[in-house]
Amino acid sequence: MKQTRFLLCFHYVVFLMYSLQCGFVYGSQIEGLSSGTMISQFTLPSPDSDETRDYLGLKAMGPFTLSNIDSKLVLIELLSVTCGACNLNAPISNRLYNVIRKDAFLAGDIKMIGIAFGNNEKEIFAFKNRYKIRYPIFPDEECAIATMLGVMETPGMVLATTDGKVLTSHGGMIRDFDGFLKELRDICKKQ
Repeated sequence: MKQTRFLLCFHYVVFLMYSLQCGFVYGSQIEGLSSGTMISQFTLPSPDSDETRDYLGLKAMGPFTLSNIDSKLVLIELLSVTCGACNLNAPISNRLYNVIRKDAFLAGDIKMIGIAFGNNEKEIFAFKNRYKIRYPIFPDEECAIATMLGVMETPGMVLATTDGKVLTSHGGMIRDFDGFLKELRDICKKQ
């Protein structure tokens, strides 16, 4: 009886720890990444394919920064493949990417990438296959980028210029898809 109760409590604690590692459930702006904030140029690893390089408009394979991306704006998804909320948000993020790619107005102005905090390429590959994700996701295995941004909670979205000026951020799952898409359109019109 005591062992059963212990196991039940243990499973509950493990579930809570897994759930709570995804800090944002829903929120507005990400603390420290509000509109107007400048983020430092961080280096991302070389794209994993020519298709990714072409999508981002990079001149060559190799490590790169946001300023190397051929676009006015970059939509950065902040995620961890072990985050439950990130897994729930994956189909929504994928839909967002597909809408942006097919929208003549947005496709010319926004490129979307993901940065996976604490994850390696193998984990990202499995995550992308599970959810049929087409946009590039880059590893931040040691959480160096997360630390530099001051963000350790996932999921989140940051829309920034390629020189690092944050235009908006969104902490948590995207609950109002149409509202978030309208916000992206409105910001693009002003750029």
